[in-house]
Amino acid sequence: MVQLTTACPAWHRSVYGDKHEWTRTYIAETIESLARHGVTKRSQVSEGIRALKKAGARWLPAPDEFAALCASQEATALPSVEFAYKMAVEWQQTPTERRHPAVLAAVRLLDWHAFVTSTRDRSRLMFQQAWAQIKERAAAEGNSWMPDPCAAQAALPAPKVDMQLNRSKIAELRSVIKGELR
Repeated sequence: MVQLTTACPAWHRSVYGDKHEWTRTYIAETIESLARHGVTKRSQVSEGIRALKKAGARWLPAPDEFAALCASQEATALPSVEFAYKMAVEWQQTPTERRHPAVLAAVRLLDWHAFVTSTRDRSRLMFQQAWAQIKERAAAEGNSWMPDPCAAQAALPAPKVDMQLNRSKIAELRSVIKGELR
């Protein structure tokens, strides 16, 4: 409650009667609203408070409005670039229900073959550039454009195969093996 009142500094002007009773009632109604909206994590509430601060809200929102804000902020919140990069690297091993749609969108911006075959530093730089684009778009448009990672089982392109290069490597290996057998 303290964070919420500091985010909205004019809240005390809307209080009629006993401030302590009003505060207890507001807290109880807000908790009920949070539960109704499925807001169960402290991080969701923190995101809602951040959104109020960012919007410059001076007055406390109605409990249901605040709960809806917390729920929507959690839904559109993007993971950190480090977490997103790790998820991109481990995309094929990440369970479908844990895949973040923004990470899939970033991966689709990449040259997948170059990403998976580059050094760690190079692939991280490539991903950071794609992630910056995703963050800009998410800030401007929300998350309605993001792909559904559950519906996109074959979302990642297959690595490009250079058949001539592969044939030359196989021929090279065969000559080495033949040389060792003699």
